[in-house]
This record gives sequence, C-alpha cells and structure tokens, in this order.
Amino acid sequence: MRSGFARRPRQEILTGDVKAAGDARQDPGNGLRALSDGNYKGLESMDFAVYKGNPVAVLPDGHMVVITPGQLLAGVNERENQRRKIVERMALEADRDYFAEQNMGAFDSMLEQFEFPEQIAGGYRALYGQDPAGVMSDLLNYDATNRQDKQRAARKIIETQIKQRDAVSQAGVQTLSQAFVARGGSSADVASAQIAGGALSRVLASVAGSENPGEIIGASPSSINDLGLALDTFDRGSVTTARRAYSNFDGSMEEFMQTPEFTRLVQSASGMESQIRLGIDTLALSRSLIEVDQFDPRSGPMLTSLASAEAKKRFSQYQRPRDLEEYRTAAREFAKGKDRTEAGFSPQLERQNFQHKLEDLAYQYAQTNPPQFIEGENRTLTVIRHFVNNAINPGSSANMALGLLGDASPQEYLRDAQKFIEAVQGNIPSGTE
Repeated sequence: MRSGFARRPRQEILTGDVKAAGDARQDPGNGLRALSDGNYKGLESMDFAVYKGNPVAVLPDGHMVVITPGQLLAGVNERENQRRKIVERMALEADRDYFAEQNMGAFDSMLEQFEFPEQIAGGYRALYGQDPAGVMSDLLNYDATNRQDKQRAARKIIETQIKQRDAVSQAGVQTLSQAFVARGGSSADVASAQIAGGALSRVLASVAGSENPGEIIGASPSSINDLGLALDTFDRGSVTTARRAYSNFDGSMEEFMQTPEFTRLVQSASGMESQIRLGIDTLALSRSLIEVDQFDPRSGPMLTSLASAEAKKRFSQYQRPRDLEEYRTAAREFAKGKDRTEAGFSPQLERQNFQHKLEDLAYQYAQTNPPQFIEGENRTLTVIRHFVNNAINPGSSANMALGLLGDASPQEYLRDAQKFIEAVQGNIPSGTE
C-alpha cells in the first residue's frame, strides 16, 4: 500500500478524488477557498492542470480558473500530505489486522491460561481487535498461575473499558451539541447547546470510572434533572410537551405511556442514550421525567452563568430605548377602559400591568436571543414582535417565559400580546416606528 502510493503517476496526483471530496463538490467555491485555507475536501473537489502554458484549477462544474504556480504547488502539496496521512493510517490498520490474524492462536492460548470469567475474557477479545500487540504485551506482564496477578489483569481490562466508555460518552455529548447548533445556528442555540452539554457533562462526571453508571443515574434526582434539561433542549421541548400533556390526562401512567407525547419522549431519550452510551433505562428515565416534581427546564439557560455572560455581551445593543412619544401615546390608548373587572380592577390597570410584563419579557428575551435586525431604530414594539413571533413555538424559551407568569396560559398571553401589537401599531403614525 505504501509503495503503491509512492509510485502513482503524475496525472493521478493532479486529479481530485470524487469520493474523498464528498459534498464539497456541490459548491465550486469550496475548491477556490481551499487554495487559501487548505481544506482537504475542497482540494479534493478539483483537478490541477496546465492549460496553454498556465496552471489552472478545474472546478467540479467544469470551469477552469487560472492560478499562480505557487498556488498550484501549495495546493498539490497540501492535498498529498493529507492523502499520505490517510494511506499511512490505512496501512497501520492493515498491519494491525494482519498481526491479529497471524497471532490469534497464541492469544487464545494465553487467555485460556488465566481462566477468566466470560465477561473479562470477552473484554480482552474485544480489545485484542483494537490493539492486538498491546493486549498480548499486557497479558505477558501477569502470571496466570498467581491469584493476585489474575485479579490485577481482570481489573485492568475493566478500567480500560470504563475509560473507553467515558471517552465515547463525552464524544457523544459533543455530537449532540454540534447537531443541535447545526439545525438552529442562532446565538441562543449556541448558548443552549453549551448549557445542555454542560448538564450532560455533569452527569458523565458523576459516573466517571463507575462500572454501572445507569444504576447510579437512576438513583440520582439531580442527574435525572440534568438529563431532562438536555432532552428538552436537544429535542426542543419534548419533556415539557409530555409533562404538559400528562397534566391534562385523565388516565393512569400506564395509559399515558401509549400516547404520542410519551412515545416521542422515549424516542428522544433512546436517541440520546445511543450517543452517550451510559446504559440508561430510557423507559424508566422518561417515566421519571413525567412524574418527578423538581424537573423544570426553565431553570436552565436563563439562570446559568453562561447565559448571563451571553446577555452581558449583547446588553449594550438591546437596552431599553427612549421610546418615541407616539409609542407611549398608542400604548396609553390601548390601556383605556371604563368598566370594572370581576376582581375589582379597572381594565386600564390590568392592561397597563400586562403591557409592562410584556415589555419586560421581550427585553429579557432579546438579551439572550436578539433579533437578527431591528426595523429602523431599536424600538420597543419591534422587540415585542420578535418575542411574540418566537413565543408562538411550543417548547421555545420565549413560550416557557410566558408560562412563568402563572396567572394565565401562554396561549392567552399570546392572544393578548397580538391584540396589543395590532392596537399599538394601528395608533402609531406611519414612518415613526
């Protein structure tokens, strides 16, 4: 393999690898950018050649771009360096597989001498496939006839498996966070992903080095709460939706477990477990998240130091402006009323109270999830519209914030907020907002 790579013809060196380029070929610009940033997939997406005496890069769509001799040399060298690393890795894997195959008999004989339980022997067999020479070297350090050596050898494989599991779990947290950000991409999504990832990392830290992490997590309310926060974030409200559905459900828990809301929650938990691999009973976890009293996904992002730092970074952009007199006049018109309510308060007082709550929530939301643009200046009504547009989505942090008010449902607040926006907007002269 190594010698074949070194003897490739010149044309093969100059030609890109379609398979290695992957989706980079969908955008011809990836190749041009790779001439500057050295991105491997981008470099593989194009061919290098000489046309009428000029070095050129042939893009996936067939266009030829004239480049400098230095760009051609740098592009070919960088691509060859990456290819060489890939070939070397493949060659090492082939060497490992060959060694494992040739020495399998010797390894089996060595392992049989220790008379390990199947769980321990199976662990050594699995590790042999990953690092055959290393495993045989480790076993040679122990005396199969010595009871203490046998115990140390058994403990060594258990510790190795636990370390591997912990590494896989931590990588799974990163995968979940990156996938969540890729689906959203806003600054709020980035902060939420970091917070949810931090919650999962706390769970991992609590079971690091343990042989039965699933059992430890199942007995820990704080770990269940952290898992619930992560689930509610990564699957955008799956826990909140299920808990809300259960609170309005008249049947038993066993009957509720047949509903779409509970099924979605179990599927979300199973998907997360497939990434972090802690041996969690996902059905039991889902049931615990429905029945547990202390779980509150709203206690996460808005109250953590990370969200606070994010808010401070953006605070100067989204402080309350000096509202135009037209806005205040229109808001006062909305609050006017003559009749008394059942509680004895005037509609004007109730509407003013609602208006102040809505403004406060909208500006708090804008600090961690700012609008992408502000119409004209940073006016209150624009920020309120941004908040309401996001609060429409069940499970969003804006919708959860409405639920914190407690004296009405989020749906009722949304209806009142829309009426407020329409009324105030209708009373503001055009061009002054």
